[in-house]
Amino acid sequence: MAARCQIIALLVVGVVCFGLAIGLHYGFQAIFHDQVIKSVLLTEGSEALDNWVDPPAPIYIQFYFFNLTNPDDVVKGGKPNVTQIGPYTYREIRKKKNLTWYGNATLSYIQPLTYIFERSLSAGREDDNFTTVNIPFVTIVNLSRNMAGLVKDAIDLILRAANETLFKSFKVSDMLWGYEDPILKLIHTIDPALVPSSMFGLFLDKNGTDDGVYTTYTGEGDLSKVNTVNRWNGEDHLTFWSTKYANMINGSADATLYQPFNNKKTVLRLFSSDICRSIDATYSKDVTVKGIPLYQFTAPPSLFANYTSNPDNVGFCTPDQDHCLGSGLLNVSNCHQDAPIVMSSPHFLDADPQIISAVDGIHPDRELHQTFLDLEPITGLIMEAAKRLQININIEPDSNYKQLQNVHQVFYPIVWLTEGATIDDDSVKEYISKVVFPQRVVDIVFYVLIGIGALMLILACVIIILSNRKKSEDLIVNAPTESSALLS
Repeated sequence: MAARCQIIALLVVGVVCFGLAIGLHYGFQAIFHDQVIKSVLLTEGSEALDNWVDPPAPIYIQFYFFNLTNPDDVVKGGKPNVTQIGPYTYREIRKKKNLTWYGNATLSYIQPLTYIFERSLSAGREDDNFTTVNIPFVTIVNLSRNMAGLVKDAIDLILRAANETLFKSFKVSDMLWGYEDPILKLIHTIDPALVPSSMFGLFLDKNGTDDGVYTTYTGEGDLSKVNTVNRWNGEDHLTFWSTKYANMINGSADATLYQPFNNKKTVLRLFSSDICRSIDATYSKDVTVKGIPLYQFTAPPSLFANYTSNPDNVGFCTPDQDHCLGSGLLNVSNCHQDAPIVMSSPHFLDADPQIISAVDGIHPDRELHQTFLDLEPITGLIMEAAKRLQININIEPDSNYKQLQNVHQVFYPIVWLTEGATIDDDSVKEYISKVVFPQRVVDIVFYVLIGIGALMLILACVIIILSNRKKSEDLIVNAPTESSALLS
């Protein structure tokens, strides 16, 4: 009777432990799922909002310039030879402002960007000089291509009189943030409609300013849309390109937060006003950042592929399909005041071989030059990221201008940049305390309960076996023998 009670008690305890373990597992998962959802919604007073508005991780943008070592040879028809200088590093301050929520689960904001030079993280000073293409010169020539011959002759005379050459020496700070160009100043005085400003700089008027008003989804009602752009400057599509696909505005504008609960088939989308288009990133490999296991997503080579390789890219041919560039290049002159600017990955990564070989000193390296996003799959947070782009100028021969009469067509690299951030230590601690630690505690309790339950069942089985063995032995001992039967 006592053994029977022990067996029943052990079985009950074992089953209860198994039940508690299963209940704890599924109950925690449900609660954890709800908590993660609440933590990523961009609603007023939400947990995610503060970090989204003012990211705690330091953001840096680094510029690497290409210094031309043989400008005279290039003007005479030689191949450009460049050496990379840099980095010139700036701390990027970005904080979203003018937040306004709407009834359709969206909010609008602007995000001014401020750049502060970090000498300790730079290879030189902002007043360092380097030789590169005279972009205003090439831009004026490009604008004049469809003008009458007399106008071209007049512009050529102006350029010669001002001693303007195809290649010049510039300060790093002037090339980035702007300077007054003498040719632009003169032509602006003559025809302000043709040249709206006498100032030029790759990032002219972009220090302390924003790139427009974004309207993005908060994630309410449809978590898959959280931090996805709904409109940019009031429009739900672009007008720079020739197809509906190319003009789509897809994905996040800041690439800091995506929907939670992702897998390796997830496609991350990003809208970049720098290149005036949306891009996709797909899973590449597993990585670890500060002890956190992540999925790394990268932009595939098809992103800038020629339309013959990727038909979706036909809409990016400017001005039409007859002017499509080779793989690895994107003509963005339509959204950069008709300057002959062509974007690519740094060092022409994934570009056609003839584009790379046209300039000596170009050395593409996927680890150094590829854009990537390191995603924490459960929360949808980006823990480390780097956007990497290169600004190039399309130089073409032109018999109307002395400086361009003998040059060969080339996509000349000006500068490449990497803009990125890595999760800060305080955010790592917060992630561990809110995501990792609770899961570990639940896992420990789960396995302890399973272990106790299994132990109880094993003990019950042992008692049953021992009890049955004892009964068998008693039967053998008490069984009548042949001699005892005869005596009776």
